[in-house]
Amino acid sequence: MWCSSGDFGGWSRDDCAVISTYMTPEEEFTHTLSRHLDGIRSEFERELREVLASTFPPGTAFLVIEYDSPHFDEDFGVGLWAMDKTGNYMGNGDGYWFLERKATAVPPALYQDERFEDFNPWAMASHIVEDWVVDSWARVGSRQFPAYIGHHDSHFIRDLTTGFQTAWSQIARR
Repeated sequence: MWCSSGDFGGWSRDDCAVISTYMTPEEEFTHTLSRHLDGIRSEFERELREVLASTFPPGTAFLVIEYDSPHFDEDFGVGLWAMDKTGNYMGNGDGYWFLERKATAVPPALYQDERFEDFNPWAMASHIVEDWVVDSWARVGSRQFPAYIGHHDSHFIRDLTTGFQTAWSQIARR
């Protein structure tokens, strides 16, 4: 079992025994990923505060945080962009990538573990990471601009202030 190897997350053999005995694979995945994210939360929130304290280009109408879950085991894969009122990237369009070369959103062992093949770990990771970012935004976020989060190339995103889902078309009408 990957967790007994002690390769990430500080798991002890006792932790592994409890997890394996009492949790479904989905619960174990959620618990393990949540524990990993808790371990990188302070650095993420520090970077979030720094980015939000910076000056955004004139004409910025809202902010978008996008993520790309298939790459969560390679890098953190969460970035922030300033957008104009028509939904186009402001500035050079590069945005800001959080935790770049510092952390992955999902420990690679989670995506590689065969016990998690019966459900879609990428979709589950997307929901967990998105909820985690919404929670971090509530703790440190800015009200300078409306802000949203969504999976890269999705038509649906969530309002970071309310947590409610919306569509790009609704944002463009605001």
